[in-house]
Amino acid sequence: MAKRVTGIVASWTLPPRGKRNAEGYGFVTEDGKESGKGSDLFLYADSIKDLMLREG
Repeated sequence: MAKRVTGIVASWTLPPRGKRNAEGYGFVTEDGKESGKGSDLFLYADSIKDLMLREG
């Protein structure tokens, strides 16, 4: 099982208009690390388990 980490969403990309069942994706900077291409984590909206976070 993967290690659970916390962080801040650095950027978010919405899905293309008209694309059904797509919720977008973003990059998360892990707490305590500097933002950058090599350190940011990729996150699909589908991977977010808390519905309030996913829809808001």
